[in-house]
Amino acid sequence: MTKKIILAAVTAAFAFMAGCKTTQTKHIAKDEMELLRSPKEVIISGATGEIVGTEAHKKPNTVSCPDCGFPAGSLRERLIISEEVTFDDETMRRLKEKKDVVISGRTGEVEGSFQDKHPNNVKCPDCGFPAGSLRQRVIIMEEL
Repeated sequence: MTKKIILAAVTAAFAFMAGCKTTQTKHIAKDEMELLRSPKEVIISGATGEIVGTEAHKKPNTVSCPDCGFPAGSLRERLIISEEVTFDDETMRRLKEKKDVVISGRTGEVEGSFQDKHPNNVKCPDCGFPAGSLRQRVIIMEEL
């Protein structure tokens, strides 16, 4: 019985890892990184999964990820599928919705979320956003 459970868990893990491998290959373009590092609000499109106004948003991938439904390789798809960055339930729910998501330039979190209303007061010395915020984690994820 224990062997069957272990075998099922290993099979499920391999099936999950075989899903969207685009999370490991594509990096954020220079124009996207500049917007993420700026203190301006950033809008991640619900249609393209990319930051509104960037080249990736203007020329989106037409192939959708079977796991999340966003274009394969898009920023939003990589955030949802990524194993390096984990989000609270509210942020993940909003990222999975097919609506535009506004990321605050002040708090670095999804606008209107609990984290946006109660941001961390400790700022990251590298990017200037609150430590642990969505923007700070995306910047760090892309620099690795």
